[in-house]
Amino acid sequence: MIALMSALFAVLSHTFAKSMTVHYHPVVIVFFRCFMSLIFISGWAIATGQSSIYKTKRLSQNILRGALGAFSTIAVVWTFASLPLGDASALLNASPLLSVCLAIIILGEKITLKRSAILGVGFIGVVIMAQPTGQIPIKGVMIGLGAATSIALITVLIRHLGKTESALTMTFYFSLVGTLVSGALAPFFWTGWDKNLMWAVPLVGFFGMLAQITHAQALKHLPISIKEPIGYTFFLWALLFGFIIWGTLPTPIVILGSLLVIISNLTLVFVEIRKNKKERELADFNFS
Repeated sequence: MIALMSALFAVLSHTFAKSMTVHYHPVVIVFFRCFMSLIFISGWAIATGQSSIYKTKRLSQNILRGALGAFSTIAVVWTFASLPLGDASALLNASPLLSVCLAIIILGEKITLKRSAILGVGFIGVVIMAQPTGQIPIKGVMIGLGAATSIALITVLIRHLGKTESALTMTFYFSLVGTLVSGALAPFFWTGWDKNLMWAVPLVGFFGMLAQITHAQALKHLPISIKEPIGYTFFLWALLFGFIIWGTLPTPIVILGSLLVIISNLTLVFVEIRKNKKERELADFNFS
């Protein structure tokens, strides 16, 4: 349930962020999101006396995660500014696939022929979504794939931090560091206030905060291989809001590519579950 909620809150935050891109640069929007999240979570901590959210055993790693998160969120908002909501969400679906590839490259995980074939199908889906014919802006595609890569890195880091840090603590430091990083860059992209968009400023921060808390909480209790496929409801919510608000739907070829990516990821999960089950059964047999 928490994983499902994290997907909904993320789409709501990105929907409000996209509505703000008509006037504000993505860097400024990320500053609004992080600053308002910081106000909300700090206000809650003060009101309830929950000073424990400031205590951390991994300050340097929280700072690193916050800095990476700030640039990642800028890339995500920039993706939504460059592409329709559904198309952007479809591209971001590549992040679980990329996390597997990063694990192979960085952690030296072994890859079987079966996993190679499944990954190949997934990346065919990514290429289809990218549409080399130029039907969607190549700039938006590249930003989207960069955002998906950064999401994969941060998801692994959050899973690691979750062993000792609470979801509230991780969200507080993300909001704090994100405010400082995006705040330092925001003056270079500031275009003045738009009174017609003032209503979106607290909402993008509020739902962004809830998305961070529920995402981190879900990763504390679920393996990445299980949590990430649940996050594909993000795509469905994005399709719904994109159609209701802007009247847009991804083209059939983008939907086809997205389905290949989703099927590839779910197949990877199925393969890993069967592998783990066989290893446990073998271990139990040897023990007996």
